[in-house]
Amino acid sequence: MTSKTSKLLLFILTMVVVIGGGLYVYFFHFQPLQQKVNELEASITKEKQELAMIDETGQSSAKKEIVNTSELQQKIPVQPLTDQIVLSLEEAEVASGTLITSLTFQEGEEDEQQSSETEDALGIEKETEKTAEGAENLPGGVKQIQAEMTVIAPSYKELETFVKEIEQLPRMAKVESLQFAGTQEARELVVEPENLSFQVVVSFYYYPELEELVQQLPNYEAPPASDKENPLYEPKVEIPPKNEAEKGNIVEKDNITYEVFTYKVQPGDTLFRISMRYYNSRAGEVLIKKWNNMTILMAGTNIEVPVPVDGEN
Repeated sequence: MTSKTSKLLLFILTMVVVIGGGLYVYFFHFQPLQQKVNELEASITKEKQELAMIDETGQSSAKKEIVNTSELQQKIPVQPLTDQIVLSLEEAEVASGTLITSLTFQEGEEDEQQSSETEDALGIEKETEKTAEGAENLPGGVKQIQAEMTVIAPSYKELETFVKEIEQLPRMAKVESLQFAGTQEARELVVEPENLSFQVVVSFYYYPELEELVQQLPNYEAPPASDKENPLYEPKVEIPPKNEAEKGNIVEKDNITYEVFTYKVQPGDTLFRISMRYYNSRAGEVLIKKWNNMTILMAGTNIEVPVPVDGEN
């Protein structure tokens, strides 16, 4: 073998070794590294997308939290909102057919201080312990305001409806006490049923420590101010004159002869107005209600107005 052939074979072997080494490095080192780089880039891209989604979710959660705060303040606001309580009680009054004759508000802390001072002066320890024990039942920061009412109801049914209406209010309320005395049993048909008077104490709550949420207080519509200079002033009631040509039917009931007129209730009418029109006094209100067996005067309905022929009401 000549030297020239030997050099050629050496060159070929060298090239084979170099190419083999390069392929080895490429397939067993460079390609796995390139694959890892691609995987890392894909992972980084995915994490960036997840971070973007988290940011969007966080913003939407913040917005949702604001909405939920407003909704929660319908149950426990950050201010007492006694005007809202009065309006809610009036709605319960109308829905149940009762009448609130007196209403007073008392703050929980002031009550505790006043009762504590009074009990200390009288030497009563037991009541002081009860008051402190009741204050501990409230969560930290929650304040209590109590509404003490005297209510008149035609019967127990209206009383029960009034309490249910309070318990169903959007604002959190707790009936603390309910006191009433039953009426005497009716032994004669001519005895007029007595109204049922009862006293009820209802607790409402608010959380004054979150004053920064005042802007999110729930809205409620209050009636406009009457702008009266004299709060005791009562406007003169205009009584529509009775039509002299108006004729009624003669009806005898309970040995009394009545002339019964048919009257269509107009918007704004009251039993007082109708009684003044036909009786020239309010003495006919009870007779009209009893004759028509009604509790509510509704505009657009026809009612019968019995007027005694002998002039006695």
